Amino acid sequence: FGSTSLMGIPGLVQAVRSGNVAVSNPLGSGILESPGLIPFLPAICRLLIGEELILQDIPTSWCGQTDALDDALARISDKNNPVIVSSAFAIPHVPVVDTTDLGHDKIEALISKIKVAPYAYVVREPMKPCALPVWGKEGIKKCFASIRMFSAAIASNSAISALIPDATIPAPLSNTAMIPDANIPAKMPGVLTSSGFMTNDGISFITEDKIFVMPGALTRMADNPAILISSSGEGQGSKDTWCFSHKTVEYKSMMHRFTDAIEINRGSDLPSRVADNMLWLGRYVERTEGMLRVLRSVLIRLNSETRLDQIGEFPFLMRIMANFEIISTVMSESDTSYSMRIIETELVESMFSTQRSGSISNSLYNVKRVAASVRDRLSNDSWHILGRMENELAGFAPHRQNQISETQELVNEMILTISAFAGLALESMTRGMGWRFMDMGRRIERAGYMITLLQSIFSSRGKPGSHDLETLLEVADSTITYHTRYRTTLQIEPIVDLLLLDELNPRAVGFQMASLFDHVETLPRSTPRPFRTQEEKITLDLTTHLRLTDIRELMSADIDGARPKLNHLLDFLKNGLQRLSNQITQHYLSRIETEKQLGNFSADHADGTPFSEGEHAYEV
Repeated sequence: FGSTSLMGIPGLVQAVRSGNVAVSNPLGSGILESPGLIPFLPAICRLLIGEELILQDIPTSWCGQTDALDDALARISDKNNPVIVSSAFAIPHVPVVDTTDLGHDKIEALISKIKVAPYAYVVREPMKPCALPVWGKEGIKKCFASIRMFSAAIASNSAISALIPDATIPAPLSNTAMIPDANIPAKMPGVLTSSGFMTNDGISFITEDKIFVMPGALTRMADNPAILISSSGEGQGSKDTWCFSHKTVEYKSMMHRFTDAIEINRGSDLPSRVADNMLWLGRYVERTEGMLRVLRSVLIRLNSETRLDQIGEFPFLMRIMANFEIISTVMSESDTSYSMRIIETELVESMFSTQRSGSISNSLYNVKRVAASVRDRLSNDSWHILGRMENELAGFAPHRQNQISETQELVNEMILTISAFAGLALESMTRGMGWRFMDMGRRIERAGYMITLLQSIFSSRGKPGSHDLETLLEVADSTITYHTRYRTTLQIEPIVDLLLLDELNPRAVGFQMASLFDHVETLPRSTPRPFRTQEEKITLDLTTHLRLTDIRELMSADIDGARPKLNHLLDFLKNGLQRLSNQITQHYLSRIETEKQLGNFSADHADGTPFSEGEHAYEV
């Protein structure tokens, strides 16, 4: 329900409110699992349905009642008669406390908390669950288990068959009263409930039904048996529950059995939230690859036998890492004396630290998080590659004496893995709007990456040395391309042309802008207009600037050795990419209260009236 939450299904509450979906456990039904209701369930059962509870719960007292509170406080202080204290509302951050092993000070502190807000606590009798051997990372260990079973109201087969002819209904465990098919109109639109069938017009048909316990259960396990009493699930794990059968179990499925021919369709709808996730998936993947390439170049130098102060390109690499926020800007200053131990610590932190927002670990977490939101848009191989990257980082435990060399091997493996993901996306994904948004994210991020590299090498006064230029080609993954064209001669103009203007080099900024322009031209429009959209104007402006640039004039230096025209162009491109990203987000990815699909023009706006601010009415 929170606007910043990443949990759940976006738009589900609005769909429920508008009546477009049916929910078996409606919003708010979780209150029935509140432990505070347990003492009142017998009376509620007698009041509502005139029956006694068939299944009794663990004896529970709600501290909101005076007598129950007095008894609870007495039990908590009695070491020979321990109890379990937990939240009355199953709040996750309120711990479940077993008073068996509590010391005097902790008991007094617990009593004080209960006295402040007695309504927030329940006291329950200790539960003695069974103990089972459980396989964990450290091997077999002892865990406590409880089994949660499920029941369902199943209407008679004849009644269901009349309403849903193609449905497969599980066979009941015992015979139920059959209702003549004529009593219920076939294929009438409505909702099948536990007590009957209600049409969309509000007409109810009562059917005979029976409650069945499903053949299966959810086994919950925990190291502490007291935790199993809590319904919040905090600190618990789950295991599959297997049921033995004396004969082969018949396969059953609730999948629809299509008999009519399916109409051929070569496209699919793309909600704006999916487009947003695809865009950021491309950006996060490309961002991670760029950081890995920089780290690899640094690790290669650290793993060599040359002293850091004798590596001519090392200050340039430090500036790159600072500009990408891999290290602090203080470490990249020209008068800094390099300490191997400090740099090693910084690099390991930039790889594995979860506290740094720009670490490789956090970047991969963002990749996995966004990819999980578009799981149905990725192939199984793509998903396996993402899992492999995560496992490579999580399973890495370098020895102290070989830390740099082992980290370098890890980075090499991760670059190959992430390149495999990009290759699968290029060769396996259909060229729909999902692929376009993901590729736009990659192109935006790669263009920004190359611009930052060029700004890093020309941020200092004077002419870059040959070692800096060679390192620039290495980090930009264009060494082979350059030497194929120009052999061993290293000059500034050809390098800048290759990395900035060349639309044939897939690493160059010009290539990214040309690709972005093609993508933007394909994006849907709300109405057919003779003028270009704002995002088309931005990409056309950036692409035109690059195509009209004269490399000799661009690289002209002033008296101090600075290149003002190059710096101006790089700043212009970086600002333009930011404007393009913001425009795409505002035009296609911003969500309003009633979320529309991104593609076919909505009939609601056929009169040409403009959309409200932030609204998207496209279906990609």
